[in-house]
Amino acid sequence: MSSEAIAITANEARVTKRVPYAGTIQFTANKHEGAATWTNISTNGAGIELGRYLRPGRVIQVNTVASSFTGVVMWCKPISGSDTYEAGLRMVNDNIESSFVVLSAVMRNFVRDGLKRN
Repeated sequence: MSSEAIAITANEARVTKRVPYAGTIQFTANKHEGAATWTNISTNGAGIELGRYLRPGRVIQVNTVASSFTGVVMWCKPISGSDTYEAGLRMVNDNIESSFVVLSAVMRNFVRDGLKRN
């Protein structure tokens, strides 16, 4: 892991809790397109799993079925025993569609967890 990735990770302070989330996204980073899957999501950030390394600090455009937003790669590291990477994104624009996608994911997990307890 680069010292750049370590520096950004040390400064990352999550304001909101992330919840598990599954789904696919398309992203564009420096004119390169790729696909990834969500691992978790919050109102201002997300975790993704992807097939290539993304440099921390890189600005990417994320597109989903329901929304698109701009994000900044906060950290990226290889997943042990795999040829894939895990990355943390911070959402940098606050559009209403992104908020609805996040709210929907949080509510589904809240309801699912409530049903498991009963």
